[in-house]
Amino acid sequence: MAACHGYRYAGMEFTYECFCGNELHEIPVDPNECDHKCPGDESQDCGGAWRINIREINSTGNIYTD
Repeated sequence: MAACHGYRYAGMEFTYECFCGNELHEIPVDPNECDHKCPGDESQDCGGAWRINIREINSTGNIYTD
C-alpha cells in the first residue's frame, strides 16, 4: 500500500489490485465477501471479487488497522 502515500485511503481488491483515493463512498456489504487473503500476511483480508478492503492512511503513511 506504499503506492498510496499521500492519499487518505488505500484499498485492496481481488488479492493484488490496489486502489487509492481521498474520498470514501461506502456501500455496505457482507464482510464475508472479502474472502481473499493477502499474500504477504494471510491474517489480513485483501478484498474479494468486486469487493475492496479499505484502510485509512495516517499522516506518516502508515495504515490504520481494524
